Amino acid sequence: MSQVLVADLRRLAQRLVGNAGQARADVTAEFWRVGRELRAALPPLLLPRRPAGGNPRIGYLVARTGRLQKSMPCRTTSIRAPRTTSGSLCWTERMARRIPPAQVVDLRNRSELQAARAVAVADLDVLIDLDGAALSAAPLLVALRPARVIIEPLFEPASTAPSTPAVDATTGIALLAHAARVAAADRPAQLRPAAAVPAALSGRLEAGVRLHQAGDSAGARRTYEYVLADCPEHPVANYLLGQLFHQLGQADEAISRLRRAASAAPEFRDAHYTLGQRLADAGRWDEALAAYGCAVDLTPHFAAGWAGLGLAALHVPAAGTRAAIGHLERAVALEPDSLEWRFSLGAALQRAGELAAARQAYEQVLAGSPGHVDALFNLGAVAQEQGDHAAGIAAYRAVLRQQPGFAAAYPQLGACLQLTGQVEAWLENYRVYRATCAETLTMAVYGLEASMAAGDPAAHVDWRDRILAGNIPAAGPEEFTRAWEQLLFLLLHVDADRAVLHGWYVAYDAAARAVYGEASAAIRPRRPGRARIGYLSGDLREHVMGRMIFEWVSRHDRTRYDIALYSLSPVRDAFTARFEALGVPLVDLGSRMFASAAARIQEDDIDLLIDCSGHTRGAQPGILALKPARVLATHIATPGPVGLRAIDSSSPNRWPRAMMHSNSSSSACNRCPAACFRGGAIHPPAGWSAPPSDWTPAPSCAAHSCR
Repeated sequence: MSQVLVADLRRLAQRLVGNAGQARADVTAEFWRVGRELRAALPPLLLPRRPAGGNPRIGYLVARTGRLQKSMPCRTTSIRAPRTTSGSLCWTERMARRIPPAQVVDLRNRSELQAARAVAVADLDVLIDLDGAALSAAPLLVALRPARVIIEPLFEPASTAPSTPAVDATTGIALLAHAARVAAADRPAQLRPAAAVPAALSGRLEAGVRLHQAGDSAGARRTYEYVLADCPEHPVANYLLGQLFHQLGQADEAISRLRRAASAAPEFRDAHYTLGQRLADAGRWDEALAAYGCAVDLTPHFAAGWAGLGLAALHVPAAGTRAAIGHLERAVALEPDSLEWRFSLGAALQRAGELAAARQAYEQVLAGSPGHVDALFNLGAVAQEQGDHAAGIAAYRAVLRQQPGFAAAYPQLGACLQLTGQVEAWLENYRVYRATCAETLTMAVYGLEASMAAGDPAAHVDWRDRILAGNIPAAGPEEFTRAWEQLLFLLLHVDADRAVLHGWYVAYDAAARAVYGEASAAIRPRRPGRARIGYLSGDLREHVMGRMIFEWVSRHDRTRYDIALYSLSPVRDAFTARFEALGVPLVDLGSRMFASAAARIQEDDIDLLIDCSGHTRGAQPGILALKPARVLATHIATPGPVGLRAIDSSSPNRWPRAMMHSNSSSSACNRCPAACFRGGAIHPPAGWSAPPSDWTPAPSCAAHSCR
């Protein structure tokens, strides 16, 4: 329980006791808001519904029991409870003076939380704080609401009922009438007679917890289910049974019980949070996001809840990476010493392409825990992406010194060694990798390339044949996709049956769609203007591909085409400056994730996007998989197809002549001024393969000189 919130609560209580004047309503509202947050962080004190019983149950909080008789309702009037209750109330002045309290519970020498639990066991309909004694001495007891209605002389009652009427705390008759209404309105739960009172359920629940803690899963389960047989909506029993099912590996049952707990007690923060954890474990990220959202709505100072919300948002595209970062930043602000939240923030920043901030976050984690292996690995990945291969090598080697079996570090270390020309070290790293770790498809990629470089034909053939035969399975779609994005390039250099290779292209396309998402089938309305052509490349620099692209771009007829360049690399050199001097927009996508990069290209409303990377180093096929332009093509100089159905052609020699034609920016045809478009789609919709020899413009373009 947050000590800061408790201190705020006490301050607000003193303001109420000291008469807050006209601000009383605002102070009261703030008192209950803070109380709700404190209450939500604890297991519910009361059952969701009033257990079966007769007359309304009323309790009094008094400083001394001797004051009780003097403070009881004392009007010479009688009232009768509604007939829906099991009895009637009848108070007269004579009865009030002679009837002692039915039960006296000494709350002295107990913490306010213990006192609240003791009061809650009585399952009161109304708890009356006489003369504000409890508000002054134990405000937390009042704020935890151990009864269905709290009546306090300094503010109106707080009730779960949305339309609780104001009650004059000095009028005993009104108090009793209100208690009767509460008892009648809250439909009794159907409990077995043996457990008609919450005290019996509480005792059984405590016995189940003891069995649970002792490792007696079977006994704990029987006890929890016995409680639920009496009270199926019991939130704490459902919650504990959900936790037990999780420990037993029964994920669906755990989620079901936790959902029941959260539904029965909407203010039970931990039920929502734990439900979010189990949904996240199951990969049900949209549902996890909603559950974590409920947890932080109830307790805005709950750092773990914000961290969970941030991690879930990273897996829900609609939530957005920036929102995820904001949630994780809030978790770190609430708990600055938490290395876990700071590491998660670094991961979110890394995913968003904010590499400098991500690197700083990982370095802060390592300052607090130098042996944090995951932070070291991610630091290496960030440094590698920044082009700081020396730092990447140092980080990966630090990982492997601590955990020689950390398989993911070997191929990353190998890539850094290869890029820095350390061929012998790269080969030695491969040998250690193969000797230390289990064989995977990722290892096969490394092995195919290393055996080729080492001049070991037997090993090369062995890797090739086993890969093509499908004898080295991947751990999942993501590993399969990443591995085959390298293999489809490496296998171009070996003899392979074209039909077999085609089968692997098809498998790669299916896996890529599972990892990156399906291409959008929606046809976006096209903005008027010239044909818009984009070039996507990681080599807009001093490189053979960079020089080729420069020759094309510099010769485009700018009166007919608008050109955009999209760079997948942060590298800039003198040749990059030559591109910029052409006056062509050059957009850096190197620091963006594929979805963000695709969205950026979509903003430019590109008609034709030409990929100049294929599966070469630095390529991002995930961008192409989302089809960010109306038509996608790969450049003829890139060896081999990419293998994605989203791409319309792999040869510019087969592009429709519609893209080669002159076209007008006249407003006479603003639906298709650039090429032959119908309803915003290139005509014919079949794409770029083998246009007919008698290609003609779409009817809507007849006014133009398309030929």
